[in-house]
Amino acid sequence: MQLSFVETMTGTLRDGAGREHPVSFDVSARGRGVGHFDLLGVLSAPPWAAETSAEGTLTISLLRGSIAYRLWFTAADRRRLRLEAEKTPSLLRPISSMTFMPAEIQDSVGQVLGRGSMTFDLNDLLPFLASWLPGPRHQQRRLDVRRRAIDRQLLGRPVLHAVSRDGR
Repeated sequence: MQLSFVETMTGTLRDGAGREHPVSFDVSARGRGVGHFDLLGVLSAPPWAAETSAEGTLTISLLRGSIAYRLWFTAADRRRLRLEAEKTPSLLRPISSMTFMPAEIQDSVGQVLGRGSMTFDLNDLLPFLASWLPGPRHQQRRLDVRRRAIDRQLLGRPVLHAVSRDGR
């Protein structure tokens, strides 16, 4: 059985001028091997991208003691950017180390455009845990509908129905 789950993280990033900007992602992770997942979802990081489709990887490394996220997306100015974030789980701080991660947005040559942190809201813990279970995937379907609506907007096609921030 292939592992999969849905995760949401939010936070803030500071740009080079010191201005703070919100950042968030909703992703579906699908296992492709021990410790390796493909990510597909929606990322919002204004002013770089208000809301856009994103794809990437999640790597769980027991040797490094880290969970690394890499999400690629197209910015409002059409540049290809990458969100880099990494959790460092600790037995001494299990909750904070699994719900907090430093994050940054980089351009294609690795220049940092924004740096800050993201958190996992513990109010989302039950839906997150439920997304690991086989069976109905309501959260997955809402994320897929939202991602398709954004893809249509990016391609200049009409959106067939409105999708709210929570995917309903």
